[in-house]
Amino acid sequence: MHRVCTGCSSRFTIASTARYPAGTIYVNHHSVGQVVVVERGTMRWRYRGATWDLPALACAVVLPGHDEQREWLDPSGNVHSFIHCNFTAGAIAAWERLAPPPCRRLSPANVIAPLIHHIFALKRTQPPGWQEAATYDLRALLAAYLSDCTHCVPTSLVAPLPSLVADALRVLRDRWRADGMRVLPLRDWAGSLGCSVAHLNRIFRRALGTTPGAAQQMLRAHYAVHMLTQTDLSMKEVKAAIGMPGASQFCHLLQRFYGIPPSRIRSAEPAHLFPPQPVLRMGEWAALFWER
Repeated sequence: MHRVCTGCSSRFTIASTARYPAGTIYVNHHSVGQVVVVERGTMRWRYRGATWDLPALACAVVLPGHDEQREWLDPSGNVHSFIHCNFTAGAIAAWERLAPPPCRRLSPANVIAPLIHHIFALKRTQPPGWQEAATYDLRALLAAYLSDCTHCVPTSLVAPLPSLVADALRVLRDRWRADGMRVLPLRDWAGSLGCSVAHLNRIFRRALGTTPGAAQQMLRAHYAVHMLTQTDLSMKEVKAAIGMPGASQFCHLLQRFYGIPPSRIRSAEPAHLFPPQPVLRMGEWAALFWER
């Protein structure tokens, strides 16, 4: 049996992925918050007087000032990703008031795991402004967790999108849920919002750093990757689900945003499943877009 005891720094720190053999036990008292995603294997988690066996695709949030213990159980190997972060007093108060469950399974296409992986990529490559972008991703991550659990997101956790962009994403979400994930023509999209195509392009570039067309393709690619990694659907079924039955188009889409072909998605390391420089800033839309 292995035992690991460490202390967390009080400053904002980012950690990536850890691998442990079965029987490893980790004990800690956190002075900062931590978000953990089980990538593979099973983690027995003891926190605030309760115990859970967390399978792959489970997420746990540890608030500052609490003890926890993790024990890894799978003989074939256990992998989890995690970040350490400072919670503001307002965020802690909101969290305690809303009382979401401290751990939960991630739904298909949930943005929490890819947001963590994107934070890893930002730290690894350190492009200009990466720390600000990582903080934005963290706020989006916490907002998505709370939205899934409580359907109520404190405004202190997210940087709000302009109302037209938020409305546009809701229109796209509703259209895709009703008719499948076919590309929504920009003229129809702008018309449903009462604005011109030029204005829609301008507001998307300003708020998200991309065009409405590229945003649609990014969301389709993101959803395809999560269906491939979190379900047993066949490649044909995934292509149909995003409205892209052609093999060459599908391959081009994933190569464009993830840099690897569809055939390698399921065997790829988790940290490679989010583009180093995504075309979207994941913010408030992360909490409103996907089906819960």
